[in-house]
Amino acid sequence: MVSAANWLLPAALLLSTGAQAFDCQRAASPDERLICAEPTLIALDKELSDLYHATLSASPQPALLKAQQRAWLAGERARCRDVPCLSATYRTRLQTLHSAWRTFSDPALGIAFPFPVSRPPARGCRDSKSCIALGDGHEPELSAEVFDGAWENIATQQAVFERTAQGWVAHGRNGIHPVQTLHGSGWQGLLAVVDCGVSDSQGFHGAGGECLWAVAGNGRRAVVFDSQGLHGNDDASRYSIRHLKFLP
Repeated sequence: MVSAANWLLPAALLLSTGAQAFDCQRAASPDERLICAEPTLIALDKELSDLYHATLSASPQPALLKAQQRAWLAGERARCRDVPCLSATYRTRLQTLHSAWRTFSDPALGIAFPFPVSRPPARGCRDSKSCIALGDGHEPELSAEVFDGAWENIATQQAVFERTAQGWVAHGRNGIHPVQTLHGSGWQGLLAVVDCGVSDSQGFHGAGGECLWAVAGNGRRAVVFDSQGLHGNDDASRYSIRHLKFLP
């Protein structure tokens, strides 16, 4: 059994949520068994799962998107009885979901990454020409700031990360948090969720809020991503980060 198939999207389990990880040992329908037996379909299923969850977390109409996903699973995918049919329907569904995304690209900054159409980019956050905010300019879902230098140095100087004898950790407002390593196309980095406090009309709340932090670099420049605590710690932000590209 191919272990990567744990990401399979089963129609029976997806009727309530629209997407869910699945163990191929439980595959029951013909389309599920075909996917589990074909590595290229397993990869497409994983790709679709990631994109669906990212799109859902940023969608202004999540209920509609869930209904559309259920209809696709019970209809187009369920009707397929061979690999070419499944491959085609997956690629069509991926294309549909990608229509909810655009690409931010700036040759001067040397980076490109996808963003949801519901979170348009705005330059100049933190009074920096190298900072891009996604979403509301006052409370963006995610900010990305570009720095020159090795990502290991930027991680400690411009973000919340620290390299200890035991490995990397992240510092929150009230504690230390575990760190996840990241690897992309020609880059590597770190990601963590830390307690950070939030501000609202009632003032600042030090015990509330979880902020997403990440740093990614290619050895020459690095990007620091962070959210604000009230928003942005979601699959859409992680999708933008993981699909970062450094331009030549």
